[in-house]
Amino acid sequence: GESWIFYSKEAFEKAGISQEPKTWDELFADLDKMKAAGIVPVAWGGQPWQQTKVFNMILLSQVGIDGFLKIYVDKDKSQASVEGVTKTLEILGKLRGYVDAGAAGRNWNDATAMLITAKAGVQFMGDWAKGEFTVAGKEPGKDYGCMIVPESKGMVYIADALWFPKTGNAETDKAQKLLAEVVMDPAVQVEFALKKGSVPMRSDVDKSKLDVCAQKGVE
Repeated sequence: GESWIFYSKEAFEKAGISQEPKTWDELFADLDKMKAAGIVPVAWGGQPWQQTKVFNMILLSQVGIDGFLKIYVDKDKSQASVEGVTKTLEILGKLRGYVDAGAAGRNWNDATAMLITAKAGVQFMGDWAKGEFTVAGKEPGKDYGCMIVPESKGMVYIADALWFPKTGNAETDKAQKLLAEVVMDPAVQVEFALKKGSVPMRSDVDKSKLDVCAQKGVE
């Protein structure tokens, strides 16, 4: 999932923020509180691929799933699509006022480190940021929080895929089938999701074992 905002619980506490913002206006009000508390409001990864991801997660919150597909699949240029992109660019532009001078060219994991040390408040990032928190000994729901970007009716997903070339070799076919079975095993799906922060591909897994972030993603 790529529509995540991760946040430092310590930074939120220092800035007097007691609950997750539900709207973009509430988020900007919270970013102002962090700025006033001397915290970098947004840990920004200033690289094109990261900025594209932030654009996409904002766009989905502005145009919804159907509108998102219209723009990307149908190349729609109707008034509604143009307005959605305009609003998205306005929000993106506003966010630039909350980043620090070191943002240009910053790697995503260096931005996550700013949350881990409570130097910054929030980061817009994919679920893989969880690995950085885990290695640092931080727990979801306790040390850091995770929320889907405000006003989003869904989530931008990226799916990793395994593909198997046809070899005509019986032993290879058997090995490929075994690998597919292992990867798609419900228990393995949960274990992998717990390590990576991703949402399991299967909908019949034991959701109770997932952490708070993954449960939000599944929902």
